[in-house]
Amino acid sequence: MIITLPIPDDVAREYFVAAEKLTTHLAPLGRSPDARTLMVMALSSMTAEEMVGHFDLALRSIVGVPIPSEVSPDFQN
Repeated sequence: MIITLPIPDDVAREYFVAAEKLTTHLAPLGRSPDARTLMVMALSSMTAEEMVGHFDLALRSIVGVPIPSEVSPDFQN
């Protein structure tokens, strides 16, 4: 399956910088992953539960809702 997603320039830049660093580091091998491959690897390395956890944490951080680990065990959202 191929999915095309727009991502913010600053996010894309991080992947391109990482790819450049890997190219330098892996130069003796003659091959290194490009930015797209790094994005695919990052997205495919998480389970559904991990994705939900990251998304939940990001949303809580944005809107200021307490993170469950920061409140009492009987906290309900």
